[in-house]
Amino acid sequence: MLNPLISIVIASSRKDRNKLSACLDSIYKGSFPAASFEVIVVDSGAGDEAKDYLLETAKSRPNLVPAFPGFGNIGPARARNIGIKLAKSSLVAFTDDDISVDPQWLEKITKAFLEHPEVAAVGGMTLPPDSLRRNPFAEYESSIYQRYLKNGCAGSYLSTTRDEHPVFTGNIAYRKEVLEKAGGFSENFPPFVYGEDGDLKERVLKMGGRFLYIDSVNYHNTEYSLASFWQKEEKRGAGILRYRKDHYGTSRLTPLRSGSRDLKGVLHMVMNLIHLKGVKNIMGMFILGLAVVARQVGKIRYYGKV
Repeated sequence: MLNPLISIVIASSRKDRNKLSACLDSIYKGSFPAASFEVIVVDSGAGDEAKDYLLETAKSRPNLVPAFPGFGNIGPARARNIGIKLAKSSLVAFTDDDISVDPQWLEKITKAFLEHPEVAAVGGMTLPPDSLRRNPFAEYESSIYQRYLKNGCAGSYLSTTRDEHPVFTGNIAYRKEVLEKAGGFSENFPPFVYGEDGDLKERVLKMGGRFLYIDSVNYHNTEYSLASFWQKEEKRGAGILRYRKDHYGTSRLTPLRSGSRDLKGVLHMVMNLIHLKGVKNIMGMFILGLAVVARQVGKIRYYGKV
């Protein structure tokens, strides 16, 4: 095949092949012609069942490229970096193996890059499915994503600061040359923590890169329960330590010594919860409190490992 217009990289560590299957279905059933993209699925210890599924599916899915590094759970950062090296296109999009993408996702991304040659990256939102809008943990997750939107904007806008754009890897695309210049995702982030996506944006911004937010929503088909919520927030807390160590040379635990970023982040989240429709209740504030505690527990639990 000729070089595709866009390459999609998926880091897959999920042993349940059904979600990966749903993710691939959403990509191939979208409005973008299959001949114009490739999908690179990099295995990160998903297991034999997922491997067999990928090899079999690649026979019927055009331009589906399974990659098996063979090192077990190498983590999303390293897996995505492998995918970047394999990508044939000058544009590289990222999503996750438990995401259903917007039917016009690839069309919107490629159009945005064409219309804005000055931008380094293009992306949109990643939200819980509409069917879970009343789930309090899904509502909280929505508030996490939406608090990054510039002035609550629902349309497109250019972003020049770290906290003006939701750069989560469920819905983001970069120019490959930018990824290569930035050194890809930081493999300093262990497999068990979050934050390598925000870390990459910070480094691209320091290079002078600009980000374009587009009105495109992908859906996160994951579990929204107390146990999964607590686990996510612990990983976010550990990721904050890793980020601070890499960018500020410190990973202090005590709030008074770690600067105003913790307090600013909590206050920002509180204000968004207050104004977010459907979360004007005690439950929303209770979950916010749990999130703060879980992040601190994560920092303590993984302190020596990040």
